[in-house]
Amino acid sequence: MLLRPGKRLRYLTTRAVAPIGAVTSKRTFFFGARLRTDVPLFGRGDESLFVDDVELVGPGVDQAASPDSAWRPLGTMPHDDVYLLDSSLVLGYCNDEIPGWKAFVNDHVQMGKRFYLLPQAAAIASEHAVELPDGFVRAKFDDGAHEMSQVERDAVREEVIRTLDIQGTRRARFRVSIDLLVEACHFVAAADPSQLSADDVHYNRVVFASSNLASIKRLVGCRAKADLVQRALSKHALGTMTRVRHVSARQSWNDFCRLPSVIYPRCY
Repeated sequence: MLLRPGKRLRYLTTRAVAPIGAVTSKRTFFFGARLRTDVPLFGRGDESLFVDDVELVGPGVDQAASPDSAWRPLGTMPHDDVYLLDSSLVLGYCNDEIPGWKAFVNDHVQMGKRFYLLPQAAAIASEHAVELPDGFVRAKFDDGAHEMSQVERDAVREEVIRTLDIQGTRRARFRVSIDLLVEACHFVAAADPSQLSADDVHYNRVVFASSNLASIKRLVGCRAKADLVQRALSKHALGTMTRVRHVSARQSWNDFCRLPSVIYPRCY
């Protein structure tokens, strides 16, 4: 496989010659440029359903290491979608750290739209002494529903960690990202109708957005991972996982593992 200018590194799929356990199935591969005209990208790594430690080095990384070819300019991101934000995009807006994001947010708010902050995202913004701008509002739950308790959140997080076999220091590294994804799915199932309508859910307009690509890839970077996370969420009656969108500092965006549209049950 050659990585030439304009080409991107895609996920590699292999088939085992005999039935083996997914956790013990591991492929080690090497890659590198062979011609001067190829992208100067070199590295090695282990890749499996659960392990995705791939080191990419060289000046071609930003050009070639995108997860797929579906990246679109940030200015084309739909304003009709309903956005649930994690803390990375809140802080990215307030500190103007993501090129093009502030302009998109300002246009969105001028149209009378809102961005909804999940409880943990709002708490993290508060810890950083960030004053939320107009258009950023805290997610509200329907009458009779409630925010997830710490016990509930811990139980779902541990289910996801166990399902994806996240080991060692990664458990702490991905803790907040897992909690935010879980909160997003809980909010979709139990949102105040004034913020999230049944049509928004049915027509798949709800998006959980983040600028944290490493966490997105670890949790839902391919269909197999997304299906496993969905299975873990279903065990805790959290319905179908919402769309996950990466907002890139390269002024582009991409959706990961979009799941079918579905009417979510309300929690009472």
